[in-house]
Amino acid sequence: MKRFFVKSRFFNAFLAASVLCLATACEDVTGYEDSPVDGYVVPKNFSVSGCKSTTRGLFEDETIEYKARENGLLRITHNNAVFECSVVRIYAEMTVNGHTYIIEEKAQEGPISVNCVCPYDLGYDIGPLTEGEEYSVSIRRGKSEESEVAKFIFTYSPTVKGQISRK
Repeated sequence: MKRFFVKSRFFNAFLAASVLCLATACEDVTGYEDSPVDGYVVPKNFSVSGCKSTTRGLFEDETIEYKARENGLLRITHNNAVFECSVVRIYAEMTVNGHTYIIEEKAQEGPISVNCVCPYDLGYDIGPLTEGEEYSVSIRRGKSEESEVAKFIFTYSPTVKGQISRK
């Protein structure tokens, strides 16, 4: 009987810790606002939503929207980008080569691994861009082209906007 009681207490403690981790894992995630590292530039005005509940976003399409802003900037919004629930920070790093922008969306995992995913909304600006010039944007989850989530080409104007849907 004593052995069962010890196992039961351990199981209850483990269960309580698991529930606590899951409850806190999907709180708002802080975006990356530190200085650039390793030659990367942090996109301007980076923002990230907290984990969206399954009823709010998990079954919605993943979309990437872009729209011109003032001062030659282009706002990119990545809706329903899927990351693990245990992330403590979602951020983006960007390299610019002429008119080509490569944006790596990244996440820093938490110390506890959980088996769930959450959709997040990410937003950031690139630029300044020049009216009438053609630009290419590649959004990735890693350094290689194989990790590309989306790619689009546009000619910048104060009215440019578009949307890409990923199913």
